[in-house]
Amino acid sequence: VGCPELGEEGAKRVRSLVTLGTPNNPPPQDSIVASLDQTRGLLTYINDKFPGGSPLPASSVGCVAGSGTAVPEKLGDVFGNAGDKLWDAEVGRSKLLEEVVALSSYLPLSGSALGVKGDGLIPVDTALMGGESRSVVLEDCNHAGFVPTPGPSLMLPKTYLWYGSEQLIDEWLGLL
Repeated sequence: VGCPELGEEGAKRVRSLVTLGTPNNPPPQDSIVASLDQTRGLLTYINDKFPGGSPLPASSVGCVAGSGTAVPEKLGDVFGNAGDKLWDAEVGRSKLLEEVVALSSYLPLSGSALGVKGDGLIPVDTALMGGESRSVVLEDCNHAGFVPTPGPSLMLPKTYLWYGSEQLIDEWLGLL
């Protein structure tokens, strides 16, 4: 989404573009959700007009995706044993909630959700541009370390690693 902002003039002043958990690909045209594209065609337009992050050279474009939340391959496995996944006191998280949120987010973005990995909001394949752009997939990375609200944001536990977690920054910083 940052590519149009660069334009020809902006590219003279910008050295690199690094996206962190950004949807860079529209849903597949043959998927049942293609007509429900959440970006209203914006990603298709950007990929047509600014392929691979142009006007920047591909070597200056980096995409970082998180794969901290995987949706099981069968829908029954999402809700099966729900009581066991409801709350993990050791890490202070609900695997059930994370899988349900990922399921509802991955489907409209990628056309599928079962068996898909991502950062809990953006599937890995949707976040990576492909082509010659540089890519990093962070294994235990989720989308954000907080939940936005109309009031103060709700901070997530330290066990919920995200792109800005100290443990993960060095893994993608080299893309800058």
